[in-house]
Amino acid sequence: MHIIRNLTISILILLMISCSPNKSNEKLIVGVSPDYPPFEFSRSNKIEGYDIDLVTEIAKQMNKDLEIKDMEFNALIPSLTTNKIDIAISGLTINESRIKNIDFSIPYFKVKLAALSKPNFIIMKIEDLAGKSIGVQTGSSFEQYAKTLNNVTIISQSNNLQLIQELLIGRVDAVFCENSQADEFTKQYNIQQVILDGALDSEYAMAFKKNNEIQEKINSIIKQLKENGFLEQLEAKWVNKNVIT
Repeated sequence: MHIIRNLTISILILLMISCSPNKSNEKLIVGVSPDYPPFEFSRSNKIEGYDIDLVTEIAKQMNKDLEIKDMEFNALIPSLTTNKIDIAISGLTINESRIKNIDFSIPYFKVKLAALSKPNFIIMKIEDLAGKSIGVQTGSSFEQYAKTLNNVTIISQSNNLQLIQELLIGRVDAVFCENSQADEFTKQYNIQQVILDGALDSEYAMAFKKNNEIQEKINSIIKQLKENGFLEQLEAKWVNKNVIT
């Protein structure tokens, strides 16, 4: 009798556990810094862009609800390591300093370094920046690269749109950013860009905390999205389009 009662209780407990909603498993929480068009930006009180469409599709394939969290770029990695978000995505490149603290997905987009300047300052090569001030986003790979240059002054800001304003009013001579983003800014402002080939060719990837449970699945999905043309469709939709409002 005791055995039957204990077995019944055990079954009930298992049923309760299986029926209880596990919110952490039902939801995919993604941190973004929406100042990075065409990958993520705010328009009409909504965050959209290449990366947003990508994580929306990934959440769909994982059968999870998607929650987008708006934050500063330099808060993304700390938010991962403190379990506030599951994924960080906002122009994150893989580098040695980052992989000490976080894991990355397989790459999903190739990027090149662009330098933005006003029309009265023509940049032809890296050496033209000697003695100049360069604006970079705090915590970005562009900031790390700028620190390797000689005889330059580095001005860091948490927001890329702030950097454009610094450029327009003359507080910096140039701004480093990704070439697709530079395309968007040149459509909106009286500035020009040059792609610095070979300076910092890299790739974007999603970031996760160490020892996570979703990296392998997301890598599989990204690989599938490359093969079925979905990433190519996103590039056609967002890259080199006039999307800033």
